[in-house]
Amino acid sequence: MCVMHPQINEYNEILNEVRRFARNEIRPEALDLDLYPDPAKIASLWRKSLDLDIPCLLLPQSCNGAGYPPLCGAFVLDVLASECAGVASVFAHHLAASIPVSPEDHGRPQYLVNILSKMDSGKLPVASVIFPSDMGDQALFIQEKNSPCGSGPYGSDPWVINGESALVGNSSGADAFCAFIHEDDTRENIACVFVEKNLPGIAIQEKLMIPGLKINPFGKISFNQMEIASDAVIASGKNGKNLMKQALNAYFGFIAAMAMGTARTAWTKALSYAKQRYQFGDLIIRHGEIQRMLGVMKMKLDVGTAAYIQVFQTDRVNLPGVTADGSLAKAYCTQAALEIVLDAIQIHGGYGYMHEYGLEKIMRDVKILQLLGGRNPQHHVQAIAEEF
Repeated sequence: MCVMHPQINEYNEILNEVRRFARNEIRPEALDLDLYPDPAKIASLWRKSLDLDIPCLLLPQSCNGAGYPPLCGAFVLDVLASECAGVASVFAHHLAASIPVSPEDHGRPQYLVNILSKMDSGKLPVASVIFPSDMGDQALFIQEKNSPCGSGPYGSDPWVINGESALVGNSSGADAFCAFIHEDDTRENIACVFVEKNLPGIAIQEKLMIPGLKINPFGKISFNQMEIASDAVIASGKNGKNLMKQALNAYFGFIAAMAMGTARTAWTKALSYAKQRYQFGDLIIRHGEIQRMLGVMKMKLDVGTAAYIQVFQTDRVNLPGVTADGSLAKAYCTQAALEIVLDAIQIHGGYGYMHEYGLEKIMRDVKILQLLGGRNPQHHVQAIAEEF
């Protein structure tokens, strides 16, 4: 007999509240925000989302957070993305930055103290996450001031960050960044640090105009001799690298969840349209080819949802090839989502390309989701390369 996990009921209650929030606050303006991104509107949504504890969903209860696991965050992002993946991606970058914030494991850095003081006044800063990139001489590095790179443990002396990040979500909208930075040229050691946007030495480059997720300001972050105190460091060395792997895997899972959220809306729109559209004297839902297309779309949606849930499961089935690789889930889900929305557009015919139907926006959003965290072919190659 199948027994429902008691936490599922709690998740469903959360998702019902988030669904109402997304339907009432995001849906009415999603298409307009796609054409005319408005940072003030995102700030308003952020303030309203605090009433549901969405921004502090993953923060520990000891930090006045909700204390839910990353899987709950993925479900919430799925629902938010069903109304607008751009808005959902703002929350996704913030939630990914929340993964390393665990005072039980890493102490209480000054950044956490700042968060707590702002939460007491009913506020929470927007955060984003910066992962290392292969940018050669421009890549981010952290080193002890006036010392060679990677010359010992973090101490009381300040450390210095130099270089330029890859594209970062919430670039101009974030108040702080959780950055994973190389400590030395070998790139084996990683420092996880929190840096606030208003500190000297950090520069937010101009927002990049991209075709999808347009409400989210993507841009590069430059660091020029930026000094940080040792209490801004969450972890370093191998501990920092392991923490980065956890955050990156969750980030990929969040992208996969957003892809399935967009695909869910595309499938729903296609099914609804097929039930109303007449062709050759009959509803097109009764045509065998339309039924086949909708069935394949639903299959990909079900499998993709199971794929991103698997990323966050702690229990592993002992079967060869079964892993919780977030990068592969992201690759599959974003590709499946693109195929679903393309079929939805085909079912709509010429109407599918009209902005007011919302499908062409979903298509553009999914294409950008495919690029976040690296292109999908890179993930396919890396999954096998790591076996050697």
